Amino acid sequence: MESYLLQSGISLACFYIVYWLLVRHKQNFNLNRIFILLSIIISVIMPFLDIQIIGMEKSQFVNALKPVVISGIENQYFSSPSTTSISIFSIVYIIGLLVFTIRSASGIATLIYFYLRFPKNNYCGFTAVILMGNHSPFTFFNLLFINQSDYEKGKNDELVVHEHVHRDYFHSIDMIIVEVLSIIHWFNPFIWLFKKDLKSEHEFLADEQVLKKGFDKIRYQSLLLKSHEGIALYLGNNFNYSILKKRFIMMKKQKSNHLLKMNYVFALPVLLAVAMILFFNFQSAEQLYSVPDVLPEYKNGNSAFYKALQKSIKYPKEGRKNNVQGTVYISFTVNKNGTIEDIKAEDVKYNLFKEIVVIGYTHEYAPDKISNELSILQREGERVITLLGEFNPGLKNDKPVNTRMTLPITFKLG
Repeated sequence: MESYLLQSGISLACFYIVYWLLVRHKQNFNLNRIFILLSIIISVIMPFLDIQIIGMEKSQFVNALKPVVISGIENQYFSSPSTTSISIFSIVYIIGLLVFTIRSASGIATLIYFYLRFPKNNYCGFTAVILMGNHSPFTFFNLLFINQSDYEKGKNDELVVHEHVHRDYFHSIDMIIVEVLSIIHWFNPFIWLFKKDLKSEHEFLADEQVLKKGFDKIRYQSLLLKSHEGIALYLGNNFNYSILKKRFIMMKKQKSNHLLKMNYVFALPVLLAVAMILFFNFQSAEQLYSVPDVLPEYKNGNSAFYKALQKSIKYPKEGRKNNVQGTVYISFTVNKNGTIEDIKAEDVKYNLFKEIVVIGYTHEYAPDKISNELSILQREGERVITLLGEFNPGLKNDKPVNTRMTLPITFKLG
């Protein structure tokens, strides 16, 4: 889960930078909206893609997200893994998830309450929910929530056209999508920036369509100012005071069709290029050294894993003779089929098993000085790993993945 959130978060950040640099000031508001939605959707689904890429080089990907279980040196030959507890990251993330879920649920509950509590009538093609009190008008699909005084005054054609745009362009679907994703990625500032800008693009588009109908700009802006005097609800396509000034500025701008086309001609390939770069980077990390949700486990259980090691491993005679001691790290890949491959001693530490300690007796003719020639010990560690049987593969999103593992082995002379 941590890996998915990190990857999709990086993707959101990259796409937002592209949007901010190339798109946000452009005046094809529906294309801007599509750009935002594509950026969010690609960021969400890309980490789930599992496409084998021919010729991809194996890369080293150190698992810095999953907590590792490692013990100090103990006065015994082998130690079995201890149970891991839930990480601090997971606790904080779940708390945030609950807070923002409750926040969104309260907005939905308010809509349901208004719909059930207040009278409803047909109004300019909408089902109007006539509210008591001072509320800014807003739409949710074909529902128009409007306060009673505005309803009784009769329709303002400009504002009706504005709300029709929100409905006809399915802006409520956009807001539901981004609302769900902002709950999942509540900690990521870029999802909130995208959410804010998506609302702005909705309003810019609606304003543009109103003015295209030939309505007077000054009168329309005056109506917008008056509509902000009420209370705006959290959920729904409502008038937002924070972007009103930007909307007025956008209404004054003149479109430059040539520059507009050139920017989109450039922005869309950049979007695709960024998506492909991120995809290949995620895939190169996932192909061999994955950060799984569930780590691989020895077929017969962890106890059997350590018993198999205890049965096979020996303190090398040459190591005892030359007084070689120290800790070696033997890495290997548990592939999607649970088979061990690519065994080697290396300094990079991946998903760590708990350390094991092998105690030997000093050779009769061993020198007094401890040797740092660990290759003797590394060869023994590599040999023992080749004798192990199969594992249950690691799982990511309930799918088997290749996972790089590391076994620390401390050789200690008594």
